[in-house]
Amino acid sequence: MIKILVVEDEVNIRETLVDILEAHAYEVISASNGLIGSIKAVKDKPDLIISDINMPEMDGFEMLEALKGCMEEVLIPPFIFLTAKVEKSDMRKAMNLGADDYITKPFKNQELFEAIQTKLDKRKEVEGKIISKERTQISGELHDSIQQLLVASYMGFETLSSRGSFESPNDQAIFKSAFELLKQANSDLRSYAHNIGKKESIENIAASLQAMADSIQTTSGIKFKVTCSLEAPLTPELQTQLYRIVQESVSNILKHAKATTASIELQSSPVGITLRVIDDGIGFDAAAIGSGMGMANLKERVHQIGADLHVVSLPNMGTTVEVVTQPVLE
Repeated sequence: MIKILVVEDEVNIRETLVDILEAHAYEVISASNGLIGSIKAVKDKPDLIISDINMPEMDGFEMLEALKGCMEEVLIPPFIFLTAKVEKSDMRKAMNLGADDYITKPFKNQELFEAIQTKLDKRKEVEGKIISKERTQISGELHDSIQQLLVASYMGFETLSSRGSFESPNDQAIFKSAFELLKQANSDLRSYAHNIGKKESIENIAASLQAMADSIQTTSGIKFKVTCSLEAPLTPELQTQLYRIVQESVSNILKHAKATTASIELQSSPVGITLRVIDDGIGFDAAAIGSGMGMANLKERVHQIGADLHVVSLPNMGTTVEVVTQPVLE
């Protein structure tokens, strides 16, 4: 849902704006002056701001300047000034500060909604260009630096493999497993670098999860079980996001858990969609939850889809990662 911040010191106007916007399915937060508005803009991250100019404590111009001083310019939401003043000097100042539009009071609802939609569409276009540029940059970095290191490691493994000298069968098995994982990592990274600039989506999450589990079971020896029971199809975008969450969870298992078995469960539930990744590994102390890059990445992925994350783990009792999100249907 699109979130709009309304900053207006006149109570009647502020409440009217809130009612009008909420009636059109916008999520609305409000503030009575620029000082409170700037705090809410940073805290609540609205998609667009509608602000009066003349207000106590901090006026609209000062609020926009304050946001420019504490936020990156690309993160500042589109800004529409709403005021009774129509002087050209005010309009020029607003635009010079970076305001996206300027509407005078009294205004027609249609005029307001057209301005809102225009600014949101423009914002979406700009964000799309930024994401495309960042994807291209990341793709190049993956290919030019990280993949080169993987290739060098792969060649070293291959040289050692050709010599075929290991102290024990167990050493040989460990070496073979590590070698296969490195080959898979190199292949995956090459694929990601090639496709990162494209819109990626998974059409069949059950098949994709099973393929992942089969591949990891072959190379790691961990026995995986996949259970997928959904009452209705999910959008490709949500399937892709859930798949990446499983990837992050499984990566943590391979790095830290020392597990022998693991399961991936995806099912519909009364509260939405529930995803669980469970292992029988060494677990960890609950106080450690939240530390480490793996857990940080997992939390970020879950946050991106507005889901709830629950992690239960005890030393030598395994770990359960549970993600609960509202269903997004076709």
